[in-house]
Amino acid sequence: MHARHTLWLICTALWLTACAGGSGSSGFDITPQSEDAAIAQAVSEQHCVTHETLTICPADAATLPTGAAHVETGLNDQLPVACATAADRSGCTFTLPFMPIGFPANATFRVATRLLEPAGSWVIGAVPGANGTPSAPDFEAPVDVQISSSTPSAEPIQLAVLAFLTPPASLPATVDTLAATHADFAFVTPELQLQPQ
Repeated sequence: MHARHTLWLICTALWLTACAGGSGSSGFDITPQSEDAAIAQAVSEQHCVTHETLTICPADAATLPTGAAHVETGLNDQLPVACATAADRSGCTFTLPFMPIGFPANATFRVATRLLEPAGSWVIGAVPGANGTPSAPDFEAPVDVQISSSTPSAEPIQLAVLAFLTPPASLPATVDTLAATHADFAFVTPELQLQPQ
């Protein structure tokens, strides 16, 4: 009798854990083992994934629940991103427009960029320029990408709009993971083709 009671308690605990996935969850979702896996899952499945303390969501997603905080950009992942090449051809610069929707008024934002193939460190950009109104804010973030003269003309990159519900005291220039910024959300793009010009 004691063994049967113990088994019942274990089964009940497992059932409650499975059902804690929330709305839209199968109840058996597996937490990604790495941040890169979480990013890939968020982009391919077009929904938010939590890894460590960071919520990773796809940018420009039309599939997020109604009323969920999200970020829209002016990017089309089917088109290359034009980037003005520096005089010494060591890098290039472009402007990323983005519009955060559903965030509190005191939220702050930064843009992180990384080269892909192979995936490099994330470079945290400067504070974006604010436009719009408090009820409908939009931003323009300067993005600087370091490239070498030996790279091909088209360079695969990935961007992330980081959202901080509490403004960070400071941010490092580069991080290996987005979670290291202590952002609350990261809205990531799929792979984009950078086209230096």
